[in-house]
Order: sequence, then structure tokens, then C-alpha cells
Amino acid sequence: MVGHERHVQELMSSLGYIDLYVPDSALLLRCNIRQTDAPHRYYLQIPDFVAQVDRRKSFRLNVYATEDVKVSFGKSVSISRQMSQHFHKSCFDISPGGFSFLVSRMESKFFQVNDTICSIEIKTKSWTSKINAEITLIKEVGPDEFNDLTYKVWRICCRFSQIDQITKKYLEKYIFERIKDELHAING
Repeated sequence: MVGHERHVQELMSSLGYIDLYVPDSALLLRCNIRQTDAPHRYYLQIPDFVAQVDRRKSFRLNVYATEDVKVSFGKSVSISRQMSQHFHKSCFDISPGGFSFLVSRMESKFFQVNDTICSIEIKTKSWTSKINAEITLIKEVGPDEFNDLTYKVWRICCRFSQIDQITKKYLEKYIFERIKDELHAING
């Protein structure tokens, strides 16, 4: 913060509130600024808005409508004979702990719970990385008023089994910025 006091003071005074994210507790807090002894002290009100992840260790962000996050990987299966296919999919949702994507009935034959998928390329507009994941759940999804599906698909839910800390930090930043943008759109 040394040398950035003026920038922090301008930022704090223009908004009137601050969003705080506590990664270890998976908490998102929106606090109004109650009082300031700028540039070194800011007194915050008890937040009106607190979001906490209940059963997950991290926020899960729905990205299906925007198609911002894509995965690409090869997968083999041995049913009656050995078959391989390369998949390019938009993520349905994503978190620092995993992701999910949708597949057709024919594609669903390539996936089983507890399968490992290696060398998955995960990509957004600003970064790309390679990860490994394990399939934790396969869920049938039908068309309804909340999605734009025209036919039944299968949602493949994956947990990262190997992800480097830099990629995890990029994901956390990406998710937090998207949540922050959505909060500003709702409140602004």
C-alpha cells in the first residue's frame, strides 16, 4: 500500500462501499464506508450483503450463457471396441475446484463417474492452462424455462485432480470479477 494511498483514497471515496473477498472462508462481503481517517484508516459498517458457499469450498459461476470458458480434450472408451474422440466444449459452470459441461446422448457414452480426463486445455479470453480432472457426477438435463436447450443432454461434472496454483488463482480472480460485475449490475 505504500505509495498507493492517493489511489486507494480516490477509489474508496468514489464508491462509498467496498467488496471484500476472503478466499480461505469463501466469504464475499459488501461493506459501506462508515468513516475515514484517510489515507490510512477506513471504518466499515457491518455488511448488508454476505455470500458464503455452503457445501462447496469455492464459488461456482454459471458461464453457460456467455460461453466464456472452454475446455478441449481427448477421451477414449472401450465399449464393444476401442473408440477415441476429441471434445471442444463450453463450460456450463466453473469454480476453482472444478467445472461441468454438456454432452449429447451419443457423446455421453465416453464418460463414467470416477473416470480421469488428462491434459484438458481450459481457456478464457485472457488465459489458457492445462489441467487434469476426475468425473464426479453425470446428470441428465432436460429443456426447461431456465435453459435454452431443445433436447435432453447430460451434464458432466468434474473435480480438478491436478491444477497448478497459478491457474487456480486465475480462476478465483476470473470468478470473483464476474460476481463483482453482476453485483454492480444488480445494485448499480
